[in-house]
Amino acid sequence: MTCKAPADRVWRAITEGDATVRYYYGTRVASDWGLGSAIRYTYPDGSLAADGQVLEIEPGRSVTMAFHPRWSPEIEAEGPVRMTWAVEAGEGGTTKVTVTGALVPGSHADAEFRTGNAYIVSGLKTFLETGEPLAVA
Repeated sequence: MTCKAPADRVWRAITEGDATVRYYYGTRVASDWGLGSAIRYTYPDGSLAADGQVLEIEPGRSVTMAFHPRWSPEIEAEGPVRMTWAVEAGEGGTTKVTVTGALVPGSHADAEFRTGNAYIVSGLKTFLETGEPLAVA
């Protein structure tokens, strides 16, 4: 996905909880984003949506994490997914965002992440370009 926003703003939207609540299914991310640091995504009521650990990080450019979904017993039982968010500055104030994950074909994570990640990335783009959350029909 490419959006009309500078790379530093995109990075902040990925790593700051005040931003993720606007496009990431209402969840707030919390981490100090150091190598090996814990990551938590919590719902507005404080319950845990997902957690994990920073596996690799180039601040402002990419983060690879062990992302353990906790929103259903079936997906939680599958364990963490290796997920990478990459941010690449483009020309004219645009930024390319690439999200990849190591998913097992046919798993609950595979099924949910295919549509879920598309929604999250679309929501990120909409939030960055308009300041508003993605309207869901």
